[in-house]
Amino acid sequence: MPILRRQINAVDFCGIAGLGAVSEGDGATLWLAADQGVGEVRERLGASLVALGGTRRTLRARLDGRAGFEAPGRETALFAGLNVLVAIRNGERSEAVADWLGYHAQGHGAEAALIFDRTEGGDDAFFQTLGTDLPVVIVTADRPAGHPEGPDLRAPETAPAASPGGGAPANAWH
Repeated sequence: MPILRRQINAVDFCGIAGLGAVSEGDGATLWLAADQGVGEVRERLGASLVALGGTRRTLRARLDGRAGFEAPGRETALFAGLNVLVAIRNGERSEAVADWLGYHAQGHGAEAALIFDRTEGGDDAFFQTLGTDLPVVIVTADRPAGHPEGPDLRAPETAPAASPGGGAPANAWH
């Protein structure tokens, strides 16, 4: 399998801003920012809402087929039965990622990787120069994935091996 790219796109459904969505059977699942408010979500989605759950930061709304919502389907077959690495790329060079992939393939039996790339708009140079024999899916998003008031994920508080400095993120993509 070649290196594949996937994009998580923000969606708007019934006036509710979603972080992303996926088709499931005759309906869809829509991920929402928790600040949407459960009452607002129930009111706007109405009869098409099958279930609503989530965490402190995100809500998951299951919609039935009446919603008329189009979303890409799940691609679980890509990694079925494989020992898969999952990682977040926050600006690392392609050579470092290729080395990491090779180390885990040889030493730990990794057979594929799913990498969420936090760089704004994706990084074409990274994608084109990543040399690996493993099947890899690189996922990007069309909006920042971090909390706008959260720490920069390169800061020492969140990654002890990161360079000193910390502070507020220079841009919301990190």
